[in-house]
Amino acid sequence: MIIIALKKAEEKKNWLSKFIGWRTYSPYSHVEVLVGDYACSSVFPKGVRIAPVDRVVVNKHEWDFIPLPFVAEEPVLEWFKAHEGRPYDTRSLVEILAGKESSDPAAFNCAESVVSSIQAAGYLGWFDARRAHPEAVALAARGLLEGYHCWS
Repeated sequence: MIIIALKKAEEKKNWLSKFIGWRTYSPYSHVEVLVGDYACSSVFPKGVRIAPVDRVVVNKHEWDFIPLPFVAEEPVLEWFKAHEGRPYDTRSLVEILAGKESSDPAAFNCAESVVSSIQAAGYLGWFDARRAHPEAVALAARGLLEGYHCWS
């Protein structure tokens, strides 16, 4: 099962995380996609990575979770395997916070990587991943889940 994990900005002690939450009108500063035993995202300074869930989601009270049981795991994990090691999109952080889209297609911030991987599974095709931030991912995931419940 795919789960969107959203890191609460108020739980982070650093100013950048709080600024991201404030600037995007969001309680969130970071997003991961959980695929089985793995947490996948793009993190500063390492870039796109796949890590064991228990190393990333240490304190569950610091996160909100949105399950997407209808999204296939394989294409999401394959997207991360194909992009693992790509750089973190530091420039996009500034651009997105300024209301622009990311200008570096070879690098990814956390939200860009999560949206792109979900798109690889056939969902969120309308979403411009280069404009993604954690709150936008949360809203899109909740919309997908709500639509799923309406039709199932």
